[in-house]
Amino acid sequence: MTKNLIALSAFLVMAAGAAHAGVDPNALRVQDAAGVVAIEAETYNELVPAPVAGFSFVFDTGYEGYSRTGYMQSLPRGTNISSDITRSPRLDYRVQFNQAGTIYLWGRANAPTSSENSFHLGMNGQLLVDRIDVPTIGAWAWFAKTATSIQIPAAGVYTINYWLRESGCCIDKIVLTTDPNYVPAGYGPRDPWLGPALAMAPSVDLVATGDKGMILSINGIDVNNLILGTTMFGKDPCDPLQGAPLADNFDLNSDASADNMPWVVTMFDLPVTKIFLVEKGGNDSGLIQPLDENGAAMDDPIAYAPADFGKVLKPDGTNLIVYGDQNAGLAVITPESMIYGIKIIPTPGKTITIDPVSISGVPGTVIQVKPISSLDAVVSPTDPNTLVTVNAINGISTSDLIVGTTTHTGTLTANPGALADDFDLTTYASCDNSPVVETVFPTPVTTIFILERGANDRGFFQPIDAMGNPIGGMLAFVATDFQFDSTGKKIVGQRAGGLVIESKKPMSGLLILPPAGGVIGIDPASISAIPAPLIKVAPIQSLVAAADPSTSTPLTVISINGIDVSGLILGVSIGENAARQDDFVLDNVYSGDIAGVILTAFAQPVTTIFVLEKDGNDSGTLRPLDAQGKPIGGRVNFAPADQSKWTFPAVPGSWTVGGMVITSDVPVYGLEIGSAGIDPMSVSAVPVK
Repeated sequence: MTKNLIALSAFLVMAAGAAHAGVDPNALRVQDAAGVVAIEAETYNELVPAPVAGFSFVFDTGYEGYSRTGYMQSLPRGTNISSDITRSPRLDYRVQFNQAGTIYLWGRANAPTSSENSFHLGMNGQLLVDRIDVPTIGAWAWFAKTATSIQIPAAGVYTINYWLRESGCCIDKIVLTTDPNYVPAGYGPRDPWLGPALAMAPSVDLVATGDKGMILSINGIDVNNLILGTTMFGKDPCDPLQGAPLADNFDLNSDASADNMPWVVTMFDLPVTKIFLVEKGGNDSGLIQPLDENGAAMDDPIAYAPADFGKVLKPDGTNLIVYGDQNAGLAVITPESMIYGIKIIPTPGKTITIDPVSISGVPGTVIQVKPISSLDAVVSPTDPNTLVTVNAINGISTSDLIVGTTTHTGTLTANPGALADDFDLTTYASCDNSPVVETVFPTPVTTIFILERGANDRGFFQPIDAMGNPIGGMLAFVATDFQFDSTGKKIVGQRAGGLVIESKKPMSGLLILPPAGGVIGIDPASISAIPAPLIKVAPIQSLVAAADPSTSTPLTVISINGIDVSGLILGVSIGENAARQDDFVLDNVYSGDIAGVILTAFAQPVTTIFVLEKDGNDSGTLRPLDAQGKPIGGRVNFAPADQSKWTFPAVPGSWTVGGMVITSDVPVYGLEIGSAGIDPMSVSAVPVK
């Protein structure tokens, strides 16, 4: 597998999306017949810089779920200019309105935090919509200010303006409509300046063992470097021996007959940059649509026809035969940006007749790379520019990071990989001329930090799973990816470099491969990572409790999520009066206002933990504990939205109880609650049988 990856690195760079923004300053969007104008934020006519230095708009693809090629984000993050648009850069979009009247404005935005969640809209340089708030944090959604509208006095060309309010907010798309009841859904209507998000073309580049044999490669890519998906039909097949799963392999001696199906969907576990569709006969037509990670349509479908399938030949020039004694047709589906699947539907008035033999994909990268934003390190007492020991990276303490095991076969054996497996910056692993550098972590991780001596190297990163298999495609890195604002700081005599690798999927390790036509020269002083969370949090679905105020019987839990308390266990909590949460009596409240961190340990391993809290209006972090009481995995945030709420009669008056359930991928022995305000009433768990 490693040999294949090294060979691939000679020509393959998997990009997360098209890195472009802006269009012809004089181009026009034209209002459609329904009165709608859709604008992808990155296809602006002009980006007008801020009159004063300090703020900018940048094209980015870091937050997954954007429409088309990317989005625009305001920088630097975390600054509020209120309504003073003279401090903001401006994005201009020229629109041809075909009629006078009222126009309603919508924006598809993503707010990274609650202090980066508002923007302004206007027209012809005038602020008309002051502060559109984005209440949803950390996800793409459509927003408009209540009763927001602008007046178009006459048909003609107008310029729609976008300004930042709180920098850091991301804008993906703007939609203008004459319909006051119109609400955009999903990714919204297509920007008329952009063509289809998919392209489909014929190919004949398929190598197989022979007629009705096994596929060996497609378009020059070995099948070991392709991934298969999960294919589903819109209804049960007429012939169960030709079901949808028969498309999920590289065998030419079977097919998934989709005749008369309402739809056919293939979903991949990883994003893909190309999809290869091998079809029996290659003589069908219909519509095909790109899908996102959740199976939602990312754009309008495109039509396909027999001309989009190449007729595959064998080396002797005769047709390659597949199941059913027909020739193999091969189509290459190329999305504009990475997708997770496709949906095949019939042309209106017709039925599906496609017979897919094999549907596979070229995995796209699941990682993104950029310089670290900050490094807190101890410096040498004799040289304030020489870094000695790491305290925190990007504001994350080393106590919340883990290190792995790094190996290489470079020529400088005096600097082994183990020298990168700590937070000591006085040593480094010199990996010069090694064909591959591998770091394996003891638990899955989501983010990797590499601190490097020199900040001047390039190559490829390949995330891997616990078995050493690649997760997605490789991603190229260059010297500038290490070059953060180090203000002259050095690691062992050379410039201090710092890079962060963020993954959409948990990874167990990382391979560093040489650049195309070059050799590895990276000198990591420290490679560390943020552990992937092992738990998930959600509101409790049901809570049954009872009290008898007339007899002063306290409010007591009877069941949670349908589980009687006799099937639950209580833990032992650490802290003054913490034992108040180690029962099922809800009149006892343990105030965590001062504690900051609450630890609860269970005598048996558990996979489900219930936390009942007074009022259910607090937020914080959660981490599971191992048998020794040590935190494992990454932290998970919780908020009031993660807690269901009930009001019960109590002594005296009544109690509002909030409840959340924490589920773990693996057995755990306790829970760490990090919060300065939580007031737990009861913490219990379902023991592993």
